[in-house]
This record gives sequence, C-alpha cells and structure tokens, in this order.
Amino acid sequence: MPCLTVLQLNDLHRYLEPHPEMVRGENGE
Repeated sequence: MPCLTVLQLNDLHRYLEPHPEMVRGENGE
C-alpha cells in the first residue's frame, strides 16, 4: 500500500466529493 502525501490525499478527497456514488459502485458497495 503506497503512502499518500497530504497533496495526494487532498486531490483524492476532491475527486471523491463530487461523485461518491460512482466510486461506491466501482467498489461494489
């Protein structure tokens, strides 16, 4: 598991915010 930097976490958070349904669907949840 790669270590994420603060910038990467911010970017990831920003990416997840607008479409959590899509992300959840991809994870099969």
